[in-house]
Amino acid sequence: MIIFRKVHEEELAVIADIEKRVMPQPWSLSSFKTAFDSQSGSIYVAIDDTCDTIAGFVVIYIAADEGEIPDVVVDFGYRRQGIAQRLLLYVFEQNQELTSVFLEVRESNKAAKKLYSKLGFSQIGIRKNFYINPVENAICMSLHK
Repeated sequence: MIIFRKVHEEELAVIADIEKRVMPQPWSLSSFKTAFDSQSGSIYVAIDDTCDTIAGFVVIYIAADEGEIPDVVVDFGYRRQGIAQRLLLYVFEQNQELTSVFLEVRESNKAAKKLYSKLGFSQIGIRKNFYINPVENAICMSLHK
């Protein structure tokens, strides 16, 4: 069973390792520590409680009633099981004060764009050549509750 909660500090190295394995432009451990220590940042994890393994995570920054999600990751072995959707819904449930949420997604990431659209996000712009490895546009999306 997958359970959701905020990350524990001792798990930051684990999520940094997952990020390094699965993302073409990974965050560093120090970036995760900065988010964890930030008053406006939170990291939520999806835990496979059958083996006490982190299946995925979301980083969110909140200012007033707006949120920005710079990182959503599901480890390879847990993809296509609805974990990202359930994790994002959990994040929204835990932060009901949010009236708007913003994120960017690689233009080629059809699965993520489909998920975000399903959750109510809509495209609001494009950031040309935003990503590297490979160079690619970012689709800017927003959700207004």
